[in-house]
Amino acid sequence: MKIENSSGNVYADIGVANPEQMLRKARIVAQISQVITYSEGRISRAVGILGLSETELKELLHGHFQDYREADLIEYLEKLHQDKSFAGAKLGE
Repeated sequence: MKIENSSGNVYADIGVANPEQMLRKARIVAQISQVITYSEGRISRAVGILGLSETELKELLHGHFQDYREADLIEYLEKLHQDKSFAGAKLGE
């Protein structure tokens, strides 16, 4: 098995179009995931805040974010932080 060094961006390493944008989106979604715990109550509350269906939110959190605009993902994160039920949730780096 041949081992190659990573560029630091898995999307670039596997040849995805717009790898820098995909990495930024992935980081935003990771922060959204950190804000939302996986208990049903938190998912249901987040669905109401974000205006997504539960299925859409779960798909987003499981890595299906390619078709989302980066600006929309940032807006979702900001909406969660503005809501009292998610206040105080810590963001990762």
